[in-house]
Amino acid sequence: MFRGETFFDAAIRKTADETGSDKSLVTPKAVIKTWNTFFPDSNWDKERRPGFEGTQTVNTIVLCEFEGDEIEQKSESKEQWAVSDHRWVSPDEILVKGAYDKYVQLNVAIAKRRGLLH
Repeated sequence: MFRGETFFDAAIRKTADETGSDKSLVTPKAVIKTWNTFFPDSNWDKERRPGFEGTQTVNTIVLCEFEGDEIEQKSESKEQWAVSDHRWVSPDEILVKGAYDKYVQLNVAIAKRRGLLH
């Protein structure tokens, strides 16, 4: 997130950036979950006093609605996609054991339990 950016603003920006789509097509609906990930060491440790080593990230998952039918492939001049094939998938596809990252599955399950996904 950028300084002064809300969770919803960051979700709109990141979704548009990573799909190559227009920001007006992304509508944030709800914060699903927030959690911390802790790392025992960091690139900045040599400048820190003892006992303050390591770092953490704060991960906030925002459910967004997307109005487009297609994800545009980014042009060659921009950052490359991490995968060569991409497509929309249903929440039920995501929940198939072992099909996707466990954190993706966890957040989809939470959204479904809260009635945010059908």
